[in-house]
Amino acid sequence: MQDIRQRYNIVASAGSLSLKPYAHLVRHSRWLVVAAAGLALIAPVVPDSIGEDGRLVLYALATLLALHGLYNILIKGNIRYIFDASANGIFKSSLLDQHKKLMRLEEAVVFVSEESGGWHYALGAKKSHFVTSYSISEEFGAGHESQQQSQAYEEHILEKIHAMIASVQPVEFPSRRF
Repeated sequence: MQDIRQRYNIVASAGSLSLKPYAHLVRHSRWLVVAAAGLALIAPVVPDSIGEDGRLVLYALATLLALHGLYNILIKGNIRYIFDASANGIFKSSLLDQHKKLMRLEEAVVFVSEESGGWHYALGAKKSHFVTSYSISEEFGAGHESQQQSQAYEEHILEKIHAMIASVQPVEFPSRRF
């Protein structure tokens, strides 16, 4: 199993933590681009039995695979979330948005989000985390390897995120009434 720090491109220092939750997609997406190129090269030499419409379908499939792979490689794979205690903020950095502030650390809540049979950790603001949230982990499933990956994520990344959020949370004392 790949080291969790490499899998998420973790950069940690005393007051900050940054990670790329979609970095693992880049390796798989390269294969999509290779498959798209293969389909585009095979389409002109397939037998005439599939006809012109069959070739158009192959070209369309190759185009969709290439676009999806390139999107994952160039855009989604380069999304980085930065938790910075000195700036009291959580930032998102990508090819399109350079260092955009998402929320203050004390507003942040990390929760489990379930979609399409899997689950992942998500980040959102306390008052609107069900409306706007950001995935900060890959999808986990029910298998043994997935459980190991989620446990490694919790130990090496999630604990640091929770500690950083807790370090800026205001301490609330219960009011005393006499």
